[in-house]
Amino acid sequence: MFIAIILILVAVALFLIFHDDHDDSYTRSERSGQKSLPKKSYQKKATRRTATFLDPKTIVPKEKQFQSARAVPPEPKRVSFAFLDRINYDKSLPEITMSSFIAGLQDHCTQQDRGGIVGLVVTRPEASALEVHDANGRLLGWLPMKDRAEYLAFNPTGIECPFAGHLDLSITGKYYADIRIVLPSSRAFVIDSLRSFLG
Repeated sequence: MFIAIILILVAVALFLIFHDDHDDSYTRSERSGQKSLPKKSYQKKATRRTATFLDPKTIVPKEKQFQSARAVPPEPKRVSFAFLDRINYDKSLPEITMSSFIAGLQDHCTQQDRGGIVGLVVTRPEASALEVHDANGRLLGWLPMKDRAEYLAFNPTGIECPFAGHLDLSITGKYYADIRIVLPSSRAFVIDSLRSFLG
């Protein structure tokens, strides 16, 4: 019984503390001894509330940590499709594409690589690797292991496949690149697929 009384008192106290009476301007004037308006003519005055703004530094502390890396966005790069002249096209291949991403970019990329990228996915059976090279032949990284089986089913002959992607920095300061890989059935199909992905 004693605990029930204490709980009721605590509940009443919390109600009184946290109860937000928005319409107390009329009753306050009565309590202060001022003459109150008749209820019919009473109109609540519109009160203007000021918005509270949070300091962005406290909202995203990680952003400040990597601000120097992200401060200067890369200038738009012109992507050249000249490397497509070196590819062996096979008209018997289906006109299909595959989506993936590049793993291992941290070891091979710099700030200058940010933006649109094109290149080739190369199968290296001796190394059991699916290497991703840029248009100049420089190693960017590898296809992730989780996409290996899908890629081998997508490209069972192991032919070099062109790709296009966007390389950028994440909020944690790590490089990432989503890519579209295209089977080289024809030059026109490859260029259309890569251009549409790059935007």
